[in-house]
Amino acid sequence: MRIDAGPVLLLSMILVAGAPAPAQDQPNLSVTAMPQGRLLGAGGGVAIGSYGLPDWTVWDGSPEGGTADLGVQLIGPQFGIGLASRPFELGGRTYYMEYEGNFAFGAGSSSATTRYSNDSGLSFGTGASSDFTIDLQTSADGSGATASGDASILDLAGGTATISSLASSLPGLGNAITQFAFSPTTTGTGGIFVGLVTDGADPASSAFGLAFDRSGYSAVGVGDLSQTTFTAKLEEDMFLTRHQVTLAAPLEIGGDWQMTYRAGPVYRYLKRDTTITSSVATRSPDPDVAPLPVFGARETSDMRAHYLGAIVGAGVSRSIRDNWNLRFALDAGLSAYRASYDGQTNFLLGTQDSGESMSMSDDVNGTAYHGRLTGSLSYNLRPGIILSLDLHADYLSDVPYIQTDVSGGTGASFSPDGRQVQSTGTGSTRATNRFGTTSMTSYGAGISFVKLF
Repeated sequence: MRIDAGPVLLLSMILVAGAPAPAQDQPNLSVTAMPQGRLLGAGGGVAIGSYGLPDWTVWDGSPEGGTADLGVQLIGPQFGIGLASRPFELGGRTYYMEYEGNFAFGAGSSSATTRYSNDSGLSFGTGASSDFTIDLQTSADGSGATASGDASILDLAGGTATISSLASSLPGLGNAITQFAFSPTTTGTGGIFVGLVTDGADPASSAFGLAFDRSGYSAVGVGDLSQTTFTAKLEEDMFLTRHQVTLAAPLEIGGDWQMTYRAGPVYRYLKRDTTITSSVATRSPDPDVAPLPVFGARETSDMRAHYLGAIVGAGVSRSIRDNWNLRFALDAGLSAYRASYDGQTNFLLGTQDSGESMSMSDDVNGTAYHGRLTGSLSYNLRPGIILSLDLHADYLSDVPYIQTDVSGGTGASFSPDGRQVQSTGTGSTRATNRFGTTSMTSYGAGISFVKLF
């Protein structure tokens, strides 16, 4: 058995905009010396950005029904805008107001494929609380190749379905067979699938079965699986927006450095859409015979979170040479959040989803910590026009996440020769999705263009 991990693309485009501290207008220009009026910052550019999140738990397609960790590096564009008010006096000190809005998009996918040898077995699935049985048998010798599959189910809603299928190929070329059957239960809340492959030229046979209802699903395969692959694929899209309004003030610290500190409310919204597809693809040894339809399960998760809190931050800047300025800033904050999750798993046959297998909804509340470190090198193209190269790193302690807990056996019993298997309902599921949160880090680099009025 061999597992091949698919490639992950690491390339993105980013548009970043923001209004820097007024001290960046020109070298060593203090906020009290800035011309009166409003400040508007907006810009765009290109960069590389990424979002780091923990791996997901996926099936590995082994006879033991084991799991593997599969991760994806999310990449995508970011857009931002920044505004700052004209300086004003308050209590004998100089202040100004800032607004920052950011919009970020991330997407990525990855996959892992398991390949098999002759007379192997495969098993995967959450298990099901329903009463089902899948019995598969294969044989191949000088007299030809035979495969049989019997499946039945009594789902939790009281619906029933039964399949009995047999395929046999005589010795010789041109005697290959692929056949399958799918039967929903009488209540339409579950179903069973059986697929058979036989070939008499180089005698080989394989058989596959799957049973599902609203409590879960189980899938098995047995026989000559040299023409079979199991693939776990993870796809994710993410959207994140942040909006904050801060009251900022300059602080003289002596020397060439100038300092600005700020504080204010911040709102975040994060949305994650993930799809995990576990599928089996089998082709006939005879290229002139159609393959079995791809079958398996597709799990979709829609996770959202709203954050409302406050930040405090400080930044330092200095002129490093004519028209060139260097700035570093650190923000930290605390936000209350509410996160929700809606997910469902569907049986997959070919390109279609056939019936809902199970669904789940949940929500959590809590408190999240967040921080942002930025650095920029800016150049004054002309008075009031600034071009900056910006780097940033972000941390958010709590983002929505699904933890999959797996326990117990698959309920599948394989013969020692790898040619027979029987799978039965165990009365309970072996995999449970638990909704919670995890931390996320992100990094990016961009170019910003700022015009001061």
